[in-house]
Amino acid sequence: MVVTSKALHEAYVKVLEAVLNSIDNERSKDRKAALQEYAEQLAIHLEHYEKLIYNNKATGRDALSFLMEQHNLTQPDLADDLGGQSVVSDILHGKRKLNVHQIQNLSRRFHVNPSVFIDG
Repeated sequence: MVVTSKALHEAYVKVLEAVLNSIDNERSKDRKAALQEYAEQLAIHLEHYEKLIYNNKATGRDALSFLMEQHNLTQPDLADDLGGQSVVSDILHGKRKLNVHQIQNLSRRFHVNPSVFIDG
C-alpha cells in the first residue's frame, strides 16, 4: 500500500473516508477493530507521502529514504540504479547529491515523477 503519486494519494484518501464512514455502521466488534486498524495503517501511509511531497524542505535523499522504506529495500538493492553501494551510502548520508541519470533511474524504478528526487 505504497502511495507513490498524487492520483494514488487521492484514491487512498477516498478509500480512507469510506472506511471511516463504515466503522460507525459496523456492529461486529471484530470487524470494527479490523476496519480501525486498516484506517490507521492507511492514514500512516498517506501521512508519509504528504510529508514528503508537500513539505518544501524535502530533499531527494528524503524521497529516496522514504521510498526505500516503503518498498523494503536496502542499499544493495539500489546499487545498480545509483552506481554502486558506496554511492547509495553517500547519497543517504548527505555526502553526495543525486545526479540526473540517477534521478531518471529512480523515477522509473519507483514510478514517480522525477521532481520527487530534486531538492526543493
